[in-house]
Amino acid sequence: MGLSKLNIYMELLKPKLTLSTVLAALGGAFYLGPPQTPLEWTLIALVLAGVTLANMSVHAIDDYMEYREGLGPMTPRTPLAGKVLVGDLLSPGEALALFAITAVPALLIGVYFTLLRGLLILLLVFIGVLMIFTYSVLISRVGLSEPIVWLKGILVFAGSVYAVKGLMPPEAFIVGAIYGFTSAYSLYVAHTPPAEGYKAMGKKHLPVLLGPRAWAGATAIAVATIIFLVLSILMELLTPLASIALIPALALVLISTTLKTRNQEELNKTARKAFKTARITDLTLVMAIIASSIL
Repeated sequence: MGLSKLNIYMELLKPKLTLSTVLAALGGAFYLGPPQTPLEWTLIALVLAGVTLANMSVHAIDDYMEYREGLGPMTPRTPLAGKVLVGDLLSPGEALALFAITAVPALLIGVYFTLLRGLLILLLVFIGVLMIFTYSVLISRVGLSEPIVWLKGILVFAGSVYAVKGLMPPEAFIVGAIYGFTSAYSLYVAHTPPAEGYKAMGKKHLPVLLGPRAWAGATAIAVATIIFLVLSILMELLTPLASIALIPALALVLISTTLKTRNQEELNKTARKAFKTARITDLTLVMAIIASSIL
């Protein structure tokens, strides 16, 4: 398989949009301390593989559903959202195959953790499967895309704590909300440049609903991220080392206000910058959690 074909597959699976969830899982895996046994290291690897594959499967089936409904051509290709089916770069059959290749092993990993940890993991797996199969036909059409991704960030963080350590402390949901906000923010800025196209498709992502005030929604999510981060530190749910994540989080607020522009090229540039800054926020928080767990 040539490099160009691999790039096309990656454009469909959108690993950049998946990174936020992977970092949330990694943070959760280390939240209660570093792995103590070879089994825990194996569990971490399975958690990361599972959430990566599950997220990629969502992206594959979402693009396929849009193509099947004839809606794909209504939105342009953007730096954060390619349209490989629209451009005949990939066949619908290949998209479905990639969905199966990513979804089936993710489901098997979920079954393994259910057998290991019990019904709580089964509930999380069920919620994940429900999100996958209702995202395009329901969630994205009723204004719940970003809220659902926020919830997913919380569940991934708390679920990773439970999958690796077998414990579910309530504070994991509060800290997980930080990753929920950065995940929702990433999806929000990905939906902002092609908002008019999504509107024509009948999609009701939050930037579509807010229209010219989309920048205010991005700013609100960034501010919420900072509030939960500060509260988590003050409540000693995170160590003071986590305050390093405040630097990129504060930058998110400043960047969000520049989403006011109506120039499409400038909007794409700002969205890319906002997306990268959100990932830096995730990464610095993960680093702080891992470092705190080791020290």
